[in-house]
Amino acid sequence: MSVGYIIQKKMIHVGYNPGEKYVARIFREQVITLKKLAQEIAASSSLSAGTVLDVAQSLFEKIADHASEGQTVKIDALGTFSVAINAKAVDTLEEVTPDTIERVYVRFTPSKDLKTIMENAGVKYKNLDIKGIQFRGDVPPTP
Repeated sequence: MSVGYIIQKKMIHVGYNPGEKYVARIFREQVITLKKLAQEIAASSSLSAGTVLDVAQSLFEKIADHASEGQTVKIDALGTFSVAINAKAVDTLEEVTPDTIERVYVRFTPSKDLKTIMENAGVKYKNLDIKGIQFRGDVPPTP
């Protein structure tokens, strides 16, 4: 296993050493859907793809239910889903209201096992002969 990367030319305008630089960027090859994962799991188990898909959907629903109640969900081999907020700072205790909460979101922290897998995955260069911005699909987005 290895993570693909490309090299991107970039103009750096700030800092101690501005100018034209080159930087490695991740190459995202394809999105793996839940359906595809279910088929792969079914192929390596005695379960059908439909059963695996049902279990995965139920897992998502239960994670969402618990997260929406502010609870942390830990899936040992995968990681931890925890709820977090961004809130506006105010001067007095009385000013803190639900309106001062700007965003509620879920933070994912990978497990030690997943971190180790990613650290050991390695990287490989993808020579795509492209310069500049990498677009998804065949055509760049229209302005």
